[in-house]
Amino acid sequence: MRKQRTEPQSLEHRDGRFYYADGKQSGAQEVLYHYFNIPIPVIAEPVGWYAYHRKPSIVEFNAVRDRVLVDFSAYSWRGDAFGGRCLYAMVDTKWGAYTIRPNRSESIATAEEWLEKRGWEGWDL
Repeated sequence: MRKQRTEPQSLEHRDGRFYYADGKQSGAQEVLYHYFNIPIPVIAEPVGWYAYHRKPSIVEFNAVRDRVLVDFSAYSWRGDAFGGRCLYAMVDTKWGAYTIRPNRSESIATAEEWLEKRGWEGWDL
């Protein structure tokens, strides 16, 4: 059984991956919590995507750690990928989760541009 970690832990980012101090690799949700300090309820906001077993993976983040673009994907029985993206962003000193169409979120910049046009209203799941 894996030890549950309730307090944020120190993570190191190297070679495009995140690691705990003991050398174990961290998953995307753990990175969102431990490295970016995003509250768990915000991490869980794209509940519809989690319900359909879409797996999160970090696509991009900025240097000040207030923007993280995450891809949520799953595969059909034929091997076709489908899913969406979520921009976790600190807006007005508060973290939010903003779901975005994949074709509108190639980067943090394009995701923010799309959200700004929509008044920071995410894509309805």
